[in-house]
Amino acid sequence: MSAKNEIIRRIKKNNYTKISKDLYNKDFDSLSGNEYKNILKIADLYGSKYKKIYKLKDGVDIRTLTSNLTAQSYTPDYTTHFDQKVISIVKTNTSFKIYTEFYTAEEILVDVTINGQDYKKKENTNYRRVMILEKPNDNNYLIISIDPIGEGSSVYKKLEDNLSELITTLQLDINNFFDEVELENSIFKLIGDNKLIPNKLVAQDESTNRVKSVTSQAARDNIKDDEMYNSCENSDLKLQNIKMKFKKDSLEVFGVTLLKITTKADEKITDELTTEIISAL
Repeated sequence: MSAKNEIIRRIKKNNYTKISKDLYNKDFDSLSGNEYKNILKIADLYGSKYKKIYKLKDGVDIRTLTSNLTAQSYTPDYTTHFDQKVISIVKTNTSFKIYTEFYTAEEILVDVTINGQDYKKKENTNYRRVMILEKPNDNNYLIISIDPIGEGSSVYKKLEDNLSELITTLQLDINNFFDEVELENSIFKLIGDNKLIPNKLVAQDESTNRVKSVTSQAARDNIKDDEMYNSCENSDLKLQNIKMKFKKDSLEVFGVTLLKITTKADEKITDELTTEIISAL
């Protein structure tokens, strides 16, 4: 594997060709090894991600954490390793961004031709995955993002396992500095302000243990006027999963703490959706 191949695997062609033109005024196939590596750092950050948000505890000085971090240049490892490795740390007195990577073993279907007949064949492969911790300079929130690995609860567990590993590696307990944030109220606020359009909802009636759902049939149909949505907003039903649209991006919330979002792989575009959610907390 190489930085070039990993970029091609992670993001769409129109994204990486645009980034190469914007950054270096070169065709993608004409870049140097270091230029490919710089684009991979962008590709690692954007795209389909699961995210959790944490808030700095009251009375805690973030400089206590940042002073114990050691800056590290971005050094991805293209050899398969299932342990988590820190591959970059960028920091100031009040902000930091930590890149980690690991590999997952997965079974995929590949096209094969045998005696002139086309078939699907199962094949084992290993995929490079990335988890990033980012504490911006302009707010007191920590955003942890991780590449998709399965769905919902399996991602939640992997994120927690990786965070525990990272705490051991850095010898710094992130949980001493940050509290996990519940997102339910901020999501309802953004829906009420028409910044998010909900189109699917799954919730549980705790009195009967029945799980109920409602799904819109039209692309821009907004289910916030549905009785079931109102019951979730009023806490009469327990929210399990809600899917929404934000402009051209999609957002999904599992429980009240885990997000799945998709953003464009472009260094010039900030994660506007995450910014909106944080502003509503």
